[in-house]
Amino acid sequence: MSDLHTTWTAEVETLSPLHIGTGTELLLGYDLVPHRGQTYRVDEDVLLEQALVQAESAGDAAMNQLLAGRPAAELLTAADFDATSPLFRYRMPGTPFTRTAGAQVQEQIKDVHDRLYLPGSSLKGKMRSLMERRLGLSLNRYVRRGKPEVRIHECDDATQYAECDVCKVFGVAGEKEFATPTRLFVRDVALSDEDVERLAVLDTELPYTEVKWEAAIDRITSAAVPRQFERVPAGVAFKPMQLVFNFYEGDDLRLLRRVFEAMELVQDDYLGGMGSRGYGEIAFENLTLTLKTGDYYEDPQTSPAQDIREGISLEELRKEERAIMGEIEQALGGD
Repeated sequence: MSDLHTTWTAEVETLSPLHIGTGTELLLGYDLVPHRGQTYRVDEDVLLEQALVQAESAGDAAMNQLLAGRPAAELLTAADFDATSPLFRYRMPGTPFTRTAGAQVQEQIKDVHDRLYLPGSSLKGKMRSLMERRLGLSLNRYVRRGKPEVRIHECDDATQYAECDVCKVFGVAGEKEFATPTRLFVRDVALSDEDVERLAVLDTELPYTEVKWEAAIDRITSAAVPRQFERVPAGVAFKPMQLVFNFYEGDDLRLLRRVFEAMELVQDDYLGGMGSRGYGEIAFENLTLTLKTGDYYEDPQTSPAQDIREGISLEELRKEERAIMGEIEQALGGD
């Protein structure tokens, strides 16, 4: 059965704003610099390289002043604010609501070209964590011991692994001798071309994203600590998302059902951060489930890929799950 796999494509639609952070806090005056009604996102590496060259020619005093941690706003001159300048990754209309140096914006993850995308690791990790909770599995492996502490479930021996749907579907560390290859692959997916064009002309706080102001309130003094989150707006789609499920053993058809279950758990929960405050509601739409065998790769004309279902919702997929499994089993020759 190892020569068979299913691929399904889908759209991930944001029903509420989505924040998947990089862990980076953009600081006003350092990463974001307002100038004449626009805000520039500084390319720190290019700016530092230019500043070091200038400081070296100006002497030790200038070098010491540079290394003292001066904000980017103090290293830039009016002549630097040019649309073609390599010192900036992008610029955007308008300026932040606050002009306080050091004000923070929690950055939304983007690719190296500053384009929005949905990491496959974020979606797969959320699917795994919800299935671990759903099945009541012990969180016995530390991914991170500091703050915040992060733990996942991972089987310790072959006996546990033989009975564990989560580890078979989502994988375990490669050095585990008893483990089989990971069944489920989840690809990164970009924002749809249509939504890139639509968001490009909207008056959002940052290119393609909005910024949400929140505040933590001291329960004793009522003092507010403002914070900002960069978010993907609601109503956009990441597509085509692609998931691949590989069949290695006779019982793997049953494991495919766990993937569908995990997708529904995510849809009923949230993706990314701050879900309890309204972020991260998504929906899987326009799913197409395609079946390929080893014969397909040898000769796709005589053994073409089979579209088991096309353009259905996750709810429709779950309703037709038994029929879908039967069609896949039939393609296996009843094995």
